[in-house]
Amino acid sequence: MNEISTDVLIIGSGGAGLRAAIEARRQGVNVLLISKSKTGLANCTASAMGAFRVSREEKGFATHLQETLESGRFLNNRNLVKALLTKAWPAVRELETFGIQLRFETGKASIITDRPPAGIILSKALSNYALSLGVKVLEKAIVFDLPVEGKRCLGALAFKKDTGETIAISAKVVVLATGGYSRLYIRNDNPPRIAGDGLALAFNAGAELQDLEFVQFQPMFVDAGVPRMPILDWLIEATKNLVAGGPLANEEGERFLGKYRLLEQKILRDNLIVAIEREILEKKERRDSVIFDLTTLSSEKIEGAFDSDFYKSLIRPLKQILSMKKLHIASSAHYTMGGIRINEDCETGVEGLYAAGEVTGGIHGANRLGGNALTEIIVFGAIAGKQAAKYAKNARLSIITVSYTHLTLPTKRIV
Repeated sequence: MNEISTDVLIIGSGGAGLRAAIEARRQGVNVLLISKSKTGLANCTASAMGAFRVSREEKGFATHLQETLESGRFLNNRNLVKALLTKAWPAVRELETFGIQLRFETGKASIITDRPPAGIILSKALSNYALSLGVKVLEKAIVFDLPVEGKRCLGALAFKKDTGETIAISAKVVVLATGGYSRLYIRNDNPPRIAGDGLALAFNAGAELQDLEFVQFQPMFVDAGVPRMPILDWLIEATKNLVAGGPLANEEGERFLGKYRLLEQKILRDNLIVAIEREILEKKERRDSVIFDLTTLSSEKIEGAFDSDFYKSLIRPLKQILSMKKLHIASSAHYTMGGIRINEDCETGVEGLYAAGEVTGGIHGANRLGGNALTEIIVFGAIAGKQAAKYAKNARLSIITVSYTHLTLPTKRIV
């Protein structure tokens, strides 16, 4: 077994992990980032559409707060929501110093790109900046245990996939940023490595988990030969009044959005999915999908439904096929609101263990507002990195002594 040590160990190279690594390194401590794959790739950040929810003025802040709480069915941790909203503007604006071009509109920002997904631009920029600061990386490695002694996390045990070696990584502090667990569902839009292992690591180390039942689904194309790009709530919301009865129909041709009062209220991802699934069950559809039908509209009319340049760029590659063909859509696991319980400093309750990003719970409540995911990873990634570095400066390094007790799964409650 190889042995290495560092001040701060970051597990996960998505947006939250990279942003944590940057912030920790800025504080003058040694940082090691460990990734299952090539740094910054094969994660949800890299496949994101590139939109941020962000508000600068007081009125916009109040709107952002209300919409976040309403989306989360008021089950959000309000302290975490306040931290997200108050730090969003400077955190997102700072991305420009990493070489990312942003377009700012009322209540939101988006990454400028000619070809989606824009998230790959964010991921590459953060990776390059982290490496330029001297962040060390360990790629193609899987962490399988977080040794704890006296209720303090000592680092991690990892398996190197390409060489087969086991590595004991002693660290003064650990930051978990491994993403969610949508990949556990058969139909999902997450990269293959998003399997919830970060939650298992934290749970076995003594951290509390919360809200694991809150999983966000969204419609996705399921027709053969059609790109598996998700049909987000913004597309159905923008086109629902362009077609009598809305764009969704069952196999009998009945347009059903009005039946669920979605023509008269703002469509959210959760109430949209409930309507789709109820329609499938009630009508006993021959397949677990419904029909998305905009064939009565021209491609120009479809693009014209959007005021935002960002959304126009997303719909442009699809507008022709949407105007010519009825497509089947079905529910797909997209995002998990549950995860590790943290406070505003990203502390998990286990000494020396912090967490940020989708691996955590509480921020979004029962359902996430669109655009808050990327904002969250940037805001809380920076918080986790800064707080972890602060902890590391006052902590001693304990070298991991491997024993079978580190591989024993303790029994703890999920709360």
